[in-house]
Amino acid sequence: MKKIFFTTAFIFFLIASCNESNVEKKDIEKIFVDCDDVEGISHNDYFENIELINLETSQKSLIHKINRLYFFKEKIYILDKKQNSIFVFDKTGRFFRKIRNVGRGPGEYIQIGDFTIDEKNNEIIVSMEIPKKVYRYNLSGNFNNSFKVNDCYGAFISIVGNKIVLSGINEKYDYTTHEYNKSTGEFIKSTDKKCKNSYNYPMIRGMYPNMIKSSKSYYNQPLDRYIFSLNDSAKRRRYLIDFGENNLPINIKNKLVDFNILGYCRENNFKTLINSFRDNEDYLFFRYEPASFVLYNKETQHTQVFNHIMDSNTGMNIYNIFPHDGSFNGVVSIMNPINIISRAELIEKNNIEIEDSTLFNLRSKVTESDNPIILRYAFR
Repeated sequence: MKKIFFTTAFIFFLIASCNESNVEKKDIEKIFVDCDDVEGISHNDYFENIELINLETSQKSLIHKINRLYFFKEKIYILDKKQNSIFVFDKTGRFFRKIRNVGRGPGEYIQIGDFTIDEKNNEIIVSMEIPKKVYRYNLSGNFNNSFKVNDCYGAFISIVGNKIVLSGINEKYDYTTHEYNKSTGEFIKSTDKKCKNSYNYPMIRGMYPNMIKSSKSYYNQPLDRYIFSLNDSAKRRRYLIDFGENNLPINIKNKLVDFNILGYCRENNFKTLINSFRDNEDYLFFRYEPASFVLYNKETQHTQVFNHIMDSNTGMNIYNIFPHDGSFNGVVSIMNPINIISRAELIEKNNIEIEDSTLFNLRSKVTESDNPIILRYAFR
């Protein structure tokens, strides 16, 4: 009787496991990307008119490099790891404040890592490289508290329901994603088993955030074509990006180190390093290397692949789209003032007719040494 019960239970377990696997497979939507059809698109096809945000430049607000960009409650939050700082500007670019508490005392740190915003509780949540802690600040930049976390190299951070999720690697751990209770800081679990070659690509891991917050939270590993959706209960494979014959062969990944793999992909026309994954009600958007961008229409399942946005109104051509978090429903680019000035001069020199004088108005206000300019295109 016990044997019969055990056999029945085992069969039931297998059926349940298969059903769960099948359910997950059914939930995975494959997005085919035609890599031979890459061209520029007009901003009028998908976007409203451009919005240029001139970030105020002063001794206190001067930015070296933007590592993460978050739009929340009419404010712009910018991580600059080189300066160990988080800068806060209003929606017009006026400087508000800076979070920078470098030192070894209470509430201080040696090296900042990444940040996100707990939109429900109005807190800035920061992962530190040194010390290995997560710090909490209110939106005014005042330190609230902190808790210790696993030591992970190059960890990115996100808020998922009632969890704080860190994604990074360490040779001591078999997993790359670590979850903590948002309220207490208590460790919950580690997931996402580390690939053999995780340490081959430390620089690639840090090129772009692998966790982005839009209408949902998404996560992906470098060189992996699966996109995971994150929610309070689970991390599930949601999309599979298919480049057809341009998919990077799995067996290649363990043979190459760091940026060698990017050169190898260019030489052999393989597409990789999917990043900047966002969605809204109508579209999915992501980037891959070599620098190309994808808009996927959820209703029609049409995929538009492009390498730049042409704006005939202003005479701008946008070749770089920057990953951003938060409420802004569109695409974002970062441009140095010298590029704004040069483009305006080129338009004048060639007598190019444009309808919108925004570019020329901005040129008269900036110098080459000013802060970067944020360019935003909202979806129609």
